[in-house]
Amino acid sequence: MESYSDKKNELLILLPPRDCITPHYMCYKQTQIIQNATYKMEHWMEVSNYVCYVALPVILLFCIVGNVVNIIVFAKQFRTSMDTYLLGLSTASVFQAISTIVLCLVHYVGYQEYLVWTQKYALIARDWFWFSNVWLLILMSLERSITVTSNKSQSLCTSTQAAIVAVLVYLIGFVSALPRFWEYEVEEVGSLSLGKSFLILQKSTQNEIQEYKAIYYWYITSITVFLPTPLLFFMLFPLCYGTRQTVISRNYLFIKHSASTALILNRRLKEEIALTKLGIVMVILYLILMGPYLFLDLISHFMPEWTGEGTPLYIAIQNIFIICFHSNFMWYQQIYFCCNKQYRLTFLSKCCCCC
Repeated sequence: MESYSDKKNELLILLPPRDCITPHYMCYKQTQIIQNATYKMEHWMEVSNYVCYVALPVILLFCIVGNVVNIIVFAKQFRTSMDTYLLGLSTASVFQAISTIVLCLVHYVGYQEYLVWTQKYALIARDWFWFSNVWLLILMSLERSITVTSNKSQSLCTSTQAAIVAVLVYLIGFVSALPRFWEYEVEEVGSLSLGKSFLILQKSTQNEIQEYKAIYYWYITSITVFLPTPLLFFMLFPLCYGTRQTVISRNYLFIKHSASTALILNRRLKEEIALTKLGIVMVILYLILMGPYLFLDLISHFMPEWTGEGTPLYIAIQNIFIICFHSNFMWYQQIYFCCNKQYRLTFLSKCCCCC
């Protein structure tokens, strides 16, 4: 098995370049030429790359385990629209982590031809559940924003309606990711220096789909960067406004208060504020952890000379941002446990049943 220590003098690219998905000799040779010609890999870059190399599978494993626990808890809890959206987010996170593992497995087990074929479907699955994750978070935040700023004490939609919305998001996400099947193709390439050929997954070079690839790139960039980022940022304002107890309490003014209902109402207000804070934390984590990688990739696409794409410094920073990107989904269980009282009660009851 080829490990990182066997190729520590080569640049470690956790997620391969946009045009070629399979890391191989020619890919590393090109980056090695850039490194030898102009740039030098410093010690901190090598250490950073190694830490990222070890951290990525650990983060993905914690992501899978934590979100599987979330699915079990929410399947039992399934009460409100918020629970439905959180269940959808956890489900998408599990499959996104699994597909990312398949996509990056070549770094840990070495080059295998069968992995090249699985990478094509893993790429589609990863984008599918990534798109679904982003827009489920947007819709959950939007529904929460409207709920806390309106004069109604109930959510905008029921759990059944939220489930229908989640299914539609999954379907749209699948349709959005499906063109990757034609955008990338498995090709056999040869190396004169090595005297052998190998399979790689890379973007199709067919001339008739070049215009389509440009349109598809702008579409993907719009649904993952241009639309989600400002929407989530501006939804922070009504969410933060909704954490004020006076704002939440006005939705319950029509209820006739008595000694028996006062305690229940107070408990309900605290739960509503906690759920709103949950949405705020998830939005902020998305912007902080996922935003840097998305914008680095966007800037490097249009201005590669500014970012130094392909250089050791760029790849070291990109690997760090990739780790931050995937760590966002790892924190879901901790956020749910801290901000969702019903989740805590269900989780603890499940743990007691297993003891």
